[in-house]
Amino acid sequence: MKRRLDCGITSTVARPLCRLFNPLNFGRRYQYLTGAYFSFENASVMHEILYIQAGRAANYFGTHFWNTQEAYFTYDEDEGSYVDHDISWREGLSSTNSSEPTYCPRVLIFDYKPNFGSLSRYNALYPEGLPDETDAGTGDLWDGQVDEHHQPAAPVAPYQQALEDENAMDTNGEPQSQTYHPGADEVAYWSDYNRVYYVPRSLHSLPEPPEWAKQQSMWRYSCEQFQRLELDESLMDDSVRHFTEECDLLQGLNVTLDLAPFGGFTTSLLAAYKDEYPKHPILCASILPEYLTSSSLSNVAAHAREILDSAVYFSQMHELECTTIPLTSPKTWQTDPWSENLSFNRQNIFQTSAIASAVYESATLPLRLRSNRPSLLSLCDSLNIRGGCRFSSLMGTLPFVEGELRTRVHDFSFLSSTKQPARKIYDLSAGSFVARGVQGNGRRLVEDWVHGQAVDLPQLPPLSYLPPYPLPSSFPTLFDPRLTSGGSATSTNVSIPLVSALVTSSSTAVLFKALASSLDTIVKDKVDVDSDQDELRGLKDQLWTICDNYGYDADEDVFGEDEL
Repeated sequence: MKRRLDCGITSTVARPLCRLFNPLNFGRRYQYLTGAYFSFENASVMHEILYIQAGRAANYFGTHFWNTQEAYFTYDEDEGSYVDHDISWREGLSSTNSSEPTYCPRVLIFDYKPNFGSLSRYNALYPEGLPDETDAGTGDLWDGQVDEHHQPAAPVAPYQQALEDENAMDTNGEPQSQTYHPGADEVAYWSDYNRVYYVPRSLHSLPEPPEWAKQQSMWRYSCEQFQRLELDESLMDDSVRHFTEECDLLQGLNVTLDLAPFGGFTTSLLAAYKDEYPKHPILCASILPEYLTSSSLSNVAAHAREILDSAVYFSQMHELECTTIPLTSPKTWQTDPWSENLSFNRQNIFQTSAIASAVYESATLPLRLRSNRPSLLSLCDSLNIRGGCRFSSLMGTLPFVEGELRTRVHDFSFLSSTKQPARKIYDLSAGSFVARGVQGNGRRLVEDWVHGQAVDLPQLPPLSYLPPYPLPSSFPTLFDPRLTSGGSATSTNVSIPLVSALVTSSSTAVLFKALASSLDTIVKDKVDVDSDQDELRGLKDQLWTICDNYGYDADEDVFGEDEL
C-alpha cells in the first residue's frame, strides 16, 4: 500500500524513511521529502562518511544513532532539514521496484549471529531470492542435495510489530507505529527497536567464539575472524569497495566497536582500509570492557590477558593515526548530579546505550549539517592540535537544565575512582562543543562553562547552537515529561535540550597510566599472557609515551587517588 505525499513523492506507509523521490526529469532531483530541488550540474560535491559498527554494545549504540538520523527527515514540502542526509545515507534502487529509489544507511554492521535477533539480511526492499543491486549473481556452486538445519527464529519484538501494523491506533487515535515506546524489559536484541532498512551488504553475522578462544587470547581470535571473513566474502573488495565507490567524495570512517570481543577484528579491518585509503581520517568510538573501571586496576593477574588486549588495541589505533574516543562501560558509571534528571538502570544496555548515543550523536552532528559543516578531517585535526594526542573524551549532560554545569556534565571517557565523580576536565588542549535546544540564560551558562574550561587556550574552541535532540518512539522513556518539548513521553515530535562535547585534555592520561602500570605489574610478576617479555616492555613504554603527551607527570603523580 502506498500513498502520495503533498509534495508529490511516492512513499510507503510502513517505513517511509527509505523512500527517496520519483525524478520528474533527468536534470533535476528532489531532496528527501522537502519539495525543493537542485540541478545535478550545480550540486556541490558530497562529502560522505562510511560508518562501521562491530559488537553487541556498539550495535545497541548504533541503532539509536540511526533511529535519530531517521528522525531528521522531513515530510512536508515547506519544511527543510538542517541535516544533509547524503553524508550518512546512500541512495539505491529497490530489488522489488527498480523505478523506486531508496535511502538506506551507509554502514557496515558486524556482530555474532545470535545478536541479530529477528533482523534478517533481507527485508521488504531487498527480499531473499532477489539479488542486491550490486550483486553479480554468481549463482549456486553446488547442484546436489542439500540438507538444511535451522535454529529457531527469534520472536518479532512488540515494537517491530507496532511498526509493521499500519492500521493500529493508540488510545488517542494516533498511529501506534509513531507512539509505541518499547519497554526496557521488551528489548532483548538491538534489532528489536530498529527503525531503518539496511541493504544486504551492510549486515555481516559472525559465528560466536568457542570456549577455548574466550579462555585464551580473544585478540588473536578476533584478528583471525577478520582474516576468515575476508577470505570467505572478500569483504574489502566487495562490501567496502561498493560503499566507497558509490560516493562522490568519501571523507573517511566513523567507527563504533566493543573493544573486548572486536578489538582485533576492527584494527585488522582498519589496517586494510588504510592500505587502500591512507589519507582518510577515522573517528572511532571504542566501548571499553567492564574491567577497565577505575584509574587503579585491581586484580591485574586475573585480567592480564584482557588488559594486554586493550593495551595492544590502543597501541595499534595510535599507529593507525585514528582519532579514538574511549567510552567507559555503563556498568561503571557513577550516578552523581549529572544523572539526577534521568531514570535508568546501569545494567540495562537498551537504556544506557541511548544516553551515550545521544551525547555522541550530538557531539558529531556538525559533521552532518547542511551548512557551515566542518569536515571529518578538520574535526580530527582540531582534537589533535598539539600532535601526538590521538585520544579524546566525550562529555555531556542531558537533559540540559539551568544550573551549575561543572557538576552536571559527565565525562563518558574518564576512568574515575570511588572518591570523585567523573566530571572534571584537567588541562584542556582542544575541544568542540555543541548545545542543542538551549535558549536565553541557558546560553550564557553554557558559554561561561566553555570559557572556564578553555581559559588557557589561545582561542576558544567552536561552540555550535543547534535544534534540540529529537526523541523517536524507539527511544526509552528516561526523562520527566516536564523537561522535554513537544508533550508527554508518548507523544510525537518530542525533543530534549542537551550539551555535549569532544575534548582533548590531560584527563585522558588516566587510561594510559592505568594500562601502563598494569603492564608493569604483569612484567614484574611474570604473569603468563603468552607474549614475549621484551614486547611487553616495548608496549608498556609506548603507553607511557602516550601518557606523557597529555602532560602526565610521573614524579608528581598528578592523577593519583588524592587528585581523583
